[in-house]
Amino acid sequence: MHNITTDLGSGIIEVEASGFWTLEHVESFLRDLEREARRVLATGKRHMLLCDFTRAAIQPQEVIAMLQRVAVTMPLKSRKVALYTEGKLARLQVKRIASVRDDMAVFDDRETALAWMLADSSVYLRSTHTSPAPKLRHPDGSRDPELRTPPLVILDSDSGQDVGRAIHLSTSSSRLSSTPARQ
Repeated sequence: MHNITTDLGSGIIEVEASGFWTLEHVESFLRDLEREARRVLATGKRHMLLCDFTRAAIQPQEVIAMLQRVAVTMPLKSRKVALYTEGKLARLQVKRIASVRDDMAVFDDRETALAWMLADSSVYLRSTHTSPAPKLRHPDGSRDPELRTPPLVILDSDSGQDVGRAIHLSTSSSRLSSTPARQ
């Protein structure tokens, strides 16, 4: 029902989940996961978790609820958790699990999930807009109808603190405006 492979060099613990899980199976899985996390920790790294739910059945609500609780309370938390599946219903369940932590994300395939995990910089960018991008101002205050990229918030990946603002322009433009974070 689960297969765990650990790469001590990268610190990635890869889980392949399959079939229908019970609460007892979740407990067994968690013991195995903790053992592997300790192995990674012994190398001086904090592990990252890559979970394949492609072959997993739709799980009972109590199993999903237990996985959500554990994602928040597990003593040896993963630095990042990438979950992936192709199934639409399974994806909804996986999204429920991932909704409890900011460092968990859901993907359609392994390659995208792995790329996200390995994009390991000290800062990451989050768009401040989900609606169509507004017209933005240049550093000199003038408006430009071609400048439609939304501002980005620069966040520290460890603390999640706002460390600045940036406006990313298309590659054809050489202008960039950034402002310091609010103190």
